[in-house]
Amino acid sequence: MWSTRTVWSLGLVLGLPLAPVAAWAGDPPIDSQATAPPSCDMNAKVVEFSSSSTRLSPEAKRVLDDAADWTKSSPDRTLRLRAPAEGAASTSASKMHQRRTTAVTAYLARKGIDAGRISASNLPAGPGAGDKAGSKSSVVEIETCQPAVAMTSPATPGPATPAPAAVASATSPAATPSTTPSIDEPSAPVVPPNSAALPPSSPPPPPVAMSGGSSDRTGSGAPALTTIPTPPVAMGTPPAPPAQEDYTRTGPQEPSDRPHSRVGVGTTIGGGVIGFVDDKARAFTEPGGSWETRVTAGTREWVALEAAYVGSAQSINALGLGNNARLIGNGAEGDLRVNLTRQMVQPYLFGGLGWDHYQLNMSGSNTSSLRDKDDVLTVPFGVGLSLRVARSLLFDLRGTARAAFYDDLMDGPYAASGQDAKLHSWNLAGRLGWEF
Repeated sequence: MWSTRTVWSLGLVLGLPLAPVAAWAGDPPIDSQATAPPSCDMNAKVVEFSSSSTRLSPEAKRVLDDAADWTKSSPDRTLRLRAPAEGAASTSASKMHQRRTTAVTAYLARKGIDAGRISASNLPAGPGAGDKAGSKSSVVEIETCQPAVAMTSPATPGPATPAPAAVASATSPAATPSTTPSIDEPSAPVVPPNSAALPPSSPPPPPVAMSGGSSDRTGSGAPALTTIPTPPVAMGTPPAPPAQEDYTRTGPQEPSDRPHSRVGVGTTIGGGVIGFVDDKARAFTEPGGSWETRVTAGTREWVALEAAYVGSAQSINALGLGNNARLIGNGAEGDLRVNLTRQMVQPYLFGGLGWDHYQLNMSGSNTSSLRDKDDVLTVPFGVGLSLRVARSLLFDLRGTARAAFYDDLMDGPYAASGQDAKLHSWNLAGRLGWEF
């Protein structure tokens, strides 16, 4: 087998060009690009799960949406998932880790991220995970990765394969030139073309004396020596890796403290003041008190539905009624509510249909021209303001107007004139309750 130094010696002795000799000797290329591992941001983004759950919350989906957008912006970007242990390590905990990482991977796949660009492991939590995740929740961390800048390094030389034809020509006496250097006249070092890549301050390596063969070309009987230059290796200073891009969503975000029902279900109870609008009805009654119990489904959404029981009590005075007579109202109504925000302070509009049953409550008999009872169709509408305190406590204030239809409770006194007393009403009420 012909070594690299032997081939260089033959090339110098025989006067062969250096580039073909180096190619024949199988010298490695000076510069090669080393593949560097990807650079990952250790400040992982956190996807929170409830204890013993694999369900993705809306906040977790927003984090994954941002990670998917960041990854799709470049084909070289990848994601690494880490599932820190929740409590003591066990077989069930490992299965839960795998299910959570599978849920995250499946969601990213639906967002267009190929599974080959996602890696997952159940490694210990990265730095800062304890600050981001609650003590009662388990998390999957997402580290964003992108290729690091490759650095210049020498390639590993392969074995040199001699060329038989070239060796035969090199050993032939006819191929020997008359200007072969001898031990008395050493040849100058030959510098390869890429030696300019060395820094100017670095001195060239010293020549190495090698035996050129057993024949004495100077006639002195001593072997001829030839200087063999050592090819330089260019080492560049790798630049600093680029700063990781922060894909955290900016701007106002919705609160992440959603209740167990997710949409928000509120139950409230309260009371207020109620009175009639029509002056003919006000001629017999005075403003009184009201009470109500209301259930609202959709307090965290833009549109909500309400169902309520409503009641009222007003004093009523007319000729033929006993002392301390009361007009008692009981009814039910359903509303469609439009929330103007989904924040802690929530103004809203509403409208719907209802039914009220009015009845005279008095001591003695009714000898007046008023009816004892009446069933009325109502159309409630109005505005309100809801305030959520301490995550689930609700305060609500609303103003309601109710249009009345099919009402003839007080029409008797006006029958002769062809007029009637309408039971249109107004109501101001406040309520206190809880959101689930």
